[in-house]
Amino acid sequence: MLISTQSIKYQADAVAPSAPTKASTAQYDYTFTGWDKAYTNVTENLDIYPTFSETLRSYTVTYDYQGATISGIPSNTIAYGQKIILPEENTFSKDTHEFAGWYYSDTFEESTKVNTNDIVENAVTVYAKWISYPKYIVNHYKENTDGSYSLDETSTTEFYLVSTETANAQSVVYEGF
Repeated sequence: MLISTQSIKYQADAVAPSAPTKASTAQYDYTFTGWDKAYTNVTENLDIYPTFSETLRSYTVTYDYQGATISGIPSNTIAYGQKIILPEENTFSKDTHEFAGWYYSDTFEESTKVNTNDIVENAVTVYAKWISYPKYIVNHYKENTDGSYSLDETSTTEFYLVSTETANAQSVVYEGF
């Protein structure tokens, strides 16, 4: 694109036009640094081109922890073309839930799952997926002297299933009471 045309006298100086701009790309921002040659004491026709420095762009990756308690970072700035950086799992938690990965969508379709080899090319928010543990209440009963059972109020336990392993129940008989 032609910026300016000037007619000047032999050995006169040309006048620099306003500094041009160059549109940023996803990868780089550009800053005008000057002209590719001198335009003083002109003795012949000249084509002069602007020069630009380029700066690699960085993008913010925002972590949406979906209600978790965090001791880690809420976001990270990552240079274009670098691998995404995800928070370490020991820096956030959510009671009664198990962390199930990071996703680019809060609808958590498998096709939107974040891979640690993904390259950052723009600003993005990633969402933590959580799986809720089933809640169970175990009531402990004591046997009364007449052979009936009553709830032992001091022995009720609430817990959340965090493993799908099967427990093997064992019967224990205490003697000598």
